[in-house]
Amino acid sequence: MTTPASKTKDAEYSKLNQAEQGTVASAAIAVAVPIVKATSVKITKKVQEITTSGDRPHPPPFGLPEGGTWGTNTHHGSKTCSTSAVCCICCGGIPACIICCFPFDKRRVYMIDRKVYDANGSFIGTGYDHFRDEEFDGAVDQKQMHTALMFAGIVGVIGTILFISLQLSSDPNY
Repeated sequence: MTTPASKTKDAEYSKLNQAEQGTVASAAIAVAVPIVKATSVKITKKVQEITTSGDRPHPPPFGLPEGGTWGTNTHHGSKTCSTSAVCCICCGGIPACIICCFPFDKRRVYMIDRKVYDANGSFIGTGYDHFRDEEFDGAVDQKQMHTALMFAGIVGVIGTILFISLQLSSDPNY
């Protein structure tokens, strides 16, 4: 035995099935169907061009005013640290510390009002001790690297001579 409520539900299910199949010309059924629209979002980051073409000067780092000067400075970068680590393994800690005192990695810096910033606009320091007015060539500072390796080598040789002489002088059979 069918009740009026079950007949109504059967009619609704019948209309839903017909609506899903596309056989009902007009349906008076309100069905809440979430509509999802797929969109792609492209995130871009503003990157300023560092290279120049012709006589056009380099633009300043993002967020800094124009009117400054581009140059270079030396810092403790990957080449300084790896050279120090190799020196530490081969020669000991003291020559490795000497190499750290003479950093030779170069980077582009921008100076305005005696304040020095790196190419990303991060503050590095003040004054000319952090700045050299020269074109960036991407290489290490050869003079600084040779100075660091020369001092480290001298200290390594002197340390080895002192170590051998102390070992020989403490030997009672010598």
